[in-house]
Amino acid sequence: MTSRPTAGASPSRRDDDADQLRPGDNGVHVDTLTGLPNRAGWDDVIARADAARAESPMTASVIVLDVDDVELANDSRGDDFGDELLRTVAAVVAGVLREQDLVARIGGDEFAVLLPGVDETICGKVAIRLREAFARSESLDGFPISVAMGCAAAGDAETLTRAERWADARMLFDKTEPGRMELLQAAARSATPSNVFQLRA
Repeated sequence: MTSRPTAGASPSRRDDDADQLRPGDNGVHVDTLTGLPNRAGWDDVIARADAARAESPMTASVIVLDVDDVELANDSRGDDFGDELLRTVAAVVAGVLREQDLVARIGGDEFAVLLPGVDETICGKVAIRLREAFARSESLDGFPISVAMGCAAAGDAETLTRAERWADARMLFDKTEPGRMELLQAAARSATPSNVFQLRA
């Protein structure tokens, strides 16, 4: 996976992060369509990561993505095509992330990303890279691929559950008030979180 900026974690700390980002070995934690952790797997990782962060504080961020028009894809092209759309989205997201990051399918058309050691500014830049990756993918057999996104960071004293709620709220806002790529890039350069968080691919 593409390397991303990190908060200078030591190799042993990165190994610990990787352990925290592995869902339990129970089959109920895996989404059979994409092979990613499902909601149960995501919740398991978030709970264990928050417990570890309580002992050893570390900033982390969450991005929530909602895939546009999955129902339209199912209705117009069939369920198999809708499934392939979701698998394509999963592959695009995974291709942008670092090895220590986690992507999960947490709902029918919703994905979540956990970025350990990443603050609000870098989270916004990761979202830009996701936006650019989806722009390059353009379409699946002529069907446009687009997502709404929101991101939020959890500081040392904040939980990832809270960050997920904020990211989800910002994603919902993005679905109704899509931002422009130029404004997003300018926000990231100026490190203005209120603008960085409103994203659309």
